[in-house]
Amino acid sequence: WAEGYLPEAGWAIEEQRSFADQQFQDELDAEIIYNTLEQEIVPTYYKRNKNGIPVDWVKYIKNTIAKVAPHFTMQRMLEDYYTRFYEKLFESGTKMKSNGYDNARNLVHWKNKIIAAWDNISVDSLKIPDVNKGFIKFGEHFVAEIILNIPGLDKEDIGVEILLGNKTNGDVKKIDFSMELEQVEFKNEKAKYTCSFPLKNAGVYDYSFRIFPKHSGLRYRMDFPLVKWV
Repeated sequence: WAEGYLPEAGWAIEEQRSFADQQFQDELDAEIIYNTLEQEIVPTYYKRNKNGIPVDWVKYIKNTIAKVAPHFTMQRMLEDYYTRFYEKLFESGTKMKSNGYDNARNLVHWKNKIIAAWDNISVDSLKIPDVNKGFIKFGEHFVAEIILNIPGLDKEDIGVEILLGNKTNGDVKKIDFSMELEQVEFKNEKAKYTCSFPLKNAGVYDYSFRIFPKHSGLRYRMDFPLVKWV
């Protein structure tokens, strides 16, 4: 398991892709695995002290038992469920029930306002890098600006995020990076959002912008599944 890897408790290959072409990536991964076996794993196993004990190999075994195994226990699983789900659900429920369910009524009122205005949200302008003028180089910043028309809504009601995905054989299989844009201006029912971040990985990427409703009472976005794609 990739999430179970720790230095000196096992070996791993890089999760990040180097090639968009799957065959090239498979060949590279195979080469890395064989090199790791020949140069690290096999020598570590066969290196023995005068008593015939593979000291370094035993060290890996002990580290696996002491440092990796405790993270894959029933107790850890229960703690994860509690901290990631049950505790948050309890806190959210308590908040909604406070003051005679005032927060719940306010949230419903807000949702109705968003639903009434949702179809009127539109893109006023969008400034993004022109890839026709050249590729964005590794380490350079991706800079974008989007202005939305949000009639009937407050500036804190709407968020925008960018999503980047590595393209494999012409398709994006998963999202590799996402970031919420910063709202830098709100005037006359127009909201301006910007983002700037360095590209940390090489490859062929596609990206899109996603508009979503925001409210402090929403624990998860799935609680109010409205979305617009730019």
